[in-house]
Amino acid sequence: MSKVSFKPRALKASALAAASLLLAFMMAVPVAFAAPEAAFADEADPTAQADPVLNAGDYAPFVIDEVGLLKEGYYQDFEARCETMSQNTGVGVYLALVDSIGDEEVRDYAIDYYQSNDLGMGDQRDGILFLISVNSRKYVTVTYGAGRDVFTDYRIDQMEEEIVGDLRDDRFVKGCDDYVTLAEETADYYLANGEGMSRDNDPVAQKQDRGIGFAISAVAAVAIAGGVCFGLRKQLKTVEVACSASNYELPEAFDLTDSNDKFEGVFISKTPKPKSDSDSGGGGGFGGSSGGSF
Repeated sequence: MSKVSFKPRALKASALAAASLLLAFMMAVPVAFAAPEAAFADEADPTAQADPVLNAGDYAPFVIDEVGLLKEGYYQDFEARCETMSQNTGVGVYLALVDSIGDEEVRDYAIDYYQSNDLGMGDQRDGILFLISVNSRKYVTVTYGAGRDVFTDYRIDQMEEEIVGDLRDDRFVKGCDDYVTLAEETADYYLANGEGMSRDNDPVAQKQDRGIGFAISAVAAVAIAGGVCFGLRKQLKTVEVACSASNYELPEAFDLTDSNDKFEGVFISKTPKPKSDSDSGGGGGFGGSSGGSF
């Protein structure tokens, strides 16, 4: 019968080694799980340094009806649409219906109204205000700051031209709806193209210009062709039938003694087209229209 003998020193060394491995594992586990959190914590918050986003709701109301012409449904609709435009562009889009402005100039009244009511968004108070004086029967559009970039004077002239017809017929709700709709189209154009609308980039104006240019070219071409034909026909009235080919030869009509071709070069000059300053205001100050009566 064989006898098994144990070596206490070897067993003790093995136990110490196992304990060391277990302790190392227990220390490594928290570090392994904590590392991703530490790495994530070190990542910069993408919104931490970003500029604060303007909340259009803080600059409401955008529709001000001091006369009480707008029913609740229309008022809520116009208010929501103006707030959406303001949020998307960062430019406050305002509509105001007031009673009477007395003898005051409508543009001066609108500018004072804009300032005294703290209209506009952001530190620069960027915005646009379309004001209708119902009993004075006057209207005007004023823009301020970046509002001049989104709603150019060129575009405001187009907008007012469509709105005034409704105001003259006392269709004030329709005029307000036209203003909001045209403002939406203008804001969408600015957001899509990064610039306000002008004569140079207005697709409707460009199409009209091409049509007018084509018509002028066609008329000019017909006029020139008609003149040439008339001149040739007039010359042919003096033509007589010749009896021999020699009669068609003009004496000393052609005498070539020498010929030489020499390329002198091509010179092209370009002059940049000046950009009109009236289409876009830029920067601070009031823009817009001078207003009018209806």
